[in-house]
Amino acid sequence: MAAYLMIMIVLAAALGVYVYHTVKRIMKFYGFNTSGKFLRMVNIALVIYVIVSCVNMWNTSAMVLLHIVALFILTDMIALVLKKLCKSWSTYKAYKVCRKLYGCGLLPVVITILLLGYGYENMKHVVKTQYFVETTKNVSNYRIVLITDTHYGTIQSPDILKNRISEINTQSPDIVILGGDIVEEGTSKESMQEIFGLLGMLNSKYGIYYVYGNHDRQP
Repeated sequence: MAAYLMIMIVLAAALGVYVYHTVKRIMKFYGFNTSGKFLRMVNIALVIYVIVSCVNMWNTSAMVLLHIVALFILTDMIALVLKKLCKSWSTYKAYKVCRKLYGCGLLPVVITILLLGYGYENMKHVVKTQYFVETTKNVSNYRIVLITDTHYGTIQSPDILKNRISEINTQSPDIVILGGDIVEEGTSKESMQEIFGLLGMLNSKYGIYYVYGNHDRQP
C-alpha cells in the first residue's frame, strides 16, 4: 500500500510539473508575461485542478483531461523528433505552420473533442453484434445477450434503450448479462431507478447477471 501511494504521489508530481511547463509554454506563445505573479498563480491553480480531477482516474473529467495530456505528450515527442531530424525544413512554409499549430496548444484539445464527438455519436447509434462461441464441452446451445457501458445519466437516451429492450425480448434470450458501467459516478438516484426499471423489463430463461464496472460507484 505504501509503495502504491508513493508511486501515485510521484506520478501526480510529474503530471503537475508537466502541466505547469506546458501551460507556461503556451502562454508565452500568445505573448503573455509568464513571470508575473498573477499568471503563475493561475497556472498553479490549473495544475491543482488537473491533479485533483485525476485522483479518481476513471471518472469522466479525469478521462478527458488524461486524453488531452496524453496527446500533448505525443505532440511534444513528435515535435522533438522533427526538430532534431528536420532542421533543414525550418525555412519551408509547411514546417512553420506545423510549428504554430504545435505552439498554440490547440491540436491536442481539438483531437480530444473529435474523439469525444465520435464516441458521442456511437453512443446514440447502438449496433447489434453477433458472436458464435464454440466449446468442446457437452452443453446445449444458449442464446446470451450482453448489454454494457450504457453510462446512463450522461448521453444515453431512454428511447434507445426501450427499443433495444423490446428487440432483445423478441429474441427470447436464455441469459442476459449486464457488463458494467450501466451508470456514471454522477448519475442521479432518479436516473438509476429509471435505467434499472427499464432493464427490469428484460425477459430471459435463466436470469439476468450483473457485473460492476469502474463507473458503477455511488456514495
